[in-house]
Amino acid sequence: YTWSNGLCAYCGDSYKYTCSGVGYASGVGETCGGFYSECSCATGATMNNGVCECDKSCTIGNIYYTDGTCSSCLDSSKNVAGVIVSESPLMLMSADRKTMNWSGSDEDVSGLTNIVSLSNVQKDVNGVTNTQKIVEYFGSDNNTVAAVYCANYAPTGATASKGQWYLPAVGELVEHVYLNYDELYSTYMDVFGWNSFSYYFWSSSEYGGSFVWNVHSSSGEVTYDYRTNAGSVGCFLSINCAEGYKWKEGACVKHCAVGMIYYSDGTCSSSVVSGKTAIGVVVKEDELIAALTLPDMAWSGMFINTSLTDMSQSQAQADMNGKSNTAVIVAAHPDETSNDNAAIYCNTYTTAGTSAGDWYLPAAGEIYDYIDNYNTIKDSLNLVGITISGSRFWVSSERDDDSAWYVNSNDGNMNYEDKDINYLVSCFLDISGN
Repeated sequence: YTWSNGLCAYCGDSYKYTCSGVGYASGVGETCGGFYSECSCATGATMNNGVCECDKSCTIGNIYYTDGTCSSCLDSSKNVAGVIVSESPLMLMSADRKTMNWSGSDEDVSGLTNIVSLSNVQKDVNGVTNTQKIVEYFGSDNNTVAAVYCANYAPTGATASKGQWYLPAVGELVEHVYLNYDELYSTYMDVFGWNSFSYYFWSSSEYGGSFVWNVHSSSGEVTYDYRTNAGSVGCFLSINCAEGYKWKEGACVKHCAVGMIYYSDGTCSSSVVSGKTAIGVVVKEDELIAALTLPDMAWSGMFINTSLTDMSQSQAQADMNGKSNTAVIVAAHPDETSNDNAAIYCNTYTTAGTSAGDWYLPAAGEIYDYIDNYNTIKDSLNLVGITISGSRFWVSSERDDDSAWYVNSNDGNMNYEDKDINYLVSCFLDISGN
């Protein structure tokens, strides 16, 4: 509907898109009350049932952001780290191109091997060590030198990556730029607005004397030129974070993905690590883990008013207050123990590295992180010798004095039951501050 001549005029059911946000270029045609019947997608997005969708995989040609996420679309709310030029190992090239001399003089860099053979220089993939030797020779403050410029490069939002970027060698430019030309072309041209992607890029491979090797991005031609001439510079970054970590804002930080086993030392892994004590399985990325015990027990043996808000099904599904719910339930049942009260069980549960009061009985809204990833979590529990027998999980969301809500892992459905019935209890722990 739209307001017209003092009345709400009906436009039609097709007017339902705002055509705004990441992946959208604009609306097509006229608007109706701020809505369009059709949208135009931005570069990198594809139309799917009227919705512009971006590819969020970390694949060649996609944008890598400083928060460790990837997308085929430009998200102006995030800082760009670079463009993916290799998936394994994960490697980026800077999103901006610098035009500069390789160096300001004809000096042959001592310590850097001269390579005069075309076939040999194409095998040179030692950009990191080449850059280090060039920086040592010219000094770390001489940003008029291409390799030093790269060593000091750091995109906005990832200043900690300074010192990790480097000027790629010939073999790296051929393999990751020329051979991926088609995938990189649209990103650099259409997303970042380069006026061309056909440039001779300086390499860190030295020919000797006055000459240094470069690579043409579109033709793949490998040739050498005077080092004092101007050429293009695209800096490389290789991201090599160990399992359980991800690159974020220029450094490898702890990253616990759903299904990973969480250990008492705060690390996580997709497999069992000998010598470490497993205490849970990740149910929400970098935020929540579930305990490795799954007792079958009552929500409570008593039918009393706990002072929790009585919730309808829709209210319970939105309830994310498991920690505070648990505290209320524990306070309302001073005569019960961890043997006959699910919340008290979780509140008193301890493991290596955790104390009583750390764990809690999740609310209905929280346990869906468990249910939605049930098979992945179940497989991880099997790795540490835990088998789930049963499908109904108590939650700390209360329906009334006599009943509470539970969620079925088989179908995700939620229902209520008398509090004294035995169902599975999965205690949660917040790891976001670790």
